[in-house]
Amino acid sequence: MMKALLIFIALIFLFSCSVFVEDEIILVLPTDTPLETITGESPYYILHYFDGYKVSSLYVPIGANELSVKVRKACLAVFSLQPAGYYSPFGAYYEPGSYKTVFFNQEDGEFCSFLLDTASYNARLVANLSLSSLKRMHGDFYRIDKEVFLNLLDAGTLNGSSAIKAKEQDVVLENLLSGLWESDKWWIEDIYVEKSSEEVHLGLYEGTYLFLNMDRNMLLILLVMKDEKHTMKIEQIRSWY
Repeated sequence: MMKALLIFIALIFLFSCSVFVEDEIILVLPTDTPLETITGESPYYILHYFDGYKVSSLYVPIGANELSVKVRKACLAVFSLQPAGYYSPFGAYYEPGSYKTVFFNQEDGEFCSFLLDTASYNARLVANLSLSSLKRMHGDFYRIDKEVFLNLLDAGTLNGSSAIKAKEQDVVLENLLSGLWESDKWWIEDIYVEKSSEEVHLGLYEGTYLFLNMDRNMLLILLVMKDEKHTMKIEQIRSWY
């Protein structure tokens, strides 16, 4: 019982956020991203962030290397950086007492976006969370079952032994047009289809995945859900250049 309590204390900060005192955080933007490699162009970004009190957004122009934002002192701050306002986001977070220069990574992107959605209706639930403890105890954020995580967090029962790891889904794509479909997430393999009649098998966690076919100017949007379910649609690539 005591061990579980100590783990829970490590996960949740034991101080209240101040809405009156601020820290200035430097956000370093990612470079050489998969989307830049695929298209040969640098995108603009839309930054969505939770400052410990509210969720805000701002436009980041092409060519920017870093930017500064102010966040509430003693609160968790969460950032989601979306290329061209549409493609797979990069994520980052700042915890009180950590370095005030923050770097983005793509593995955290979708989970950080999820936390921003949560903070938009329950800011305190997110503001007192320790993401460094969560990652240390449970590993990569993209492997977390977000629904189970949120239910446990809301109930106040989230701890180091919580079973929040998602199940990898077996995704089978059919009738995908031939050609090279390049993933805009670095750890997801590209898809090469020789004939549109062949099946494509992927092992993916719950989430959204984007694949660009530059020769056809097409974008595959794949939404993976629980219980081996998925939906997909194809549209023209949303160009910003």
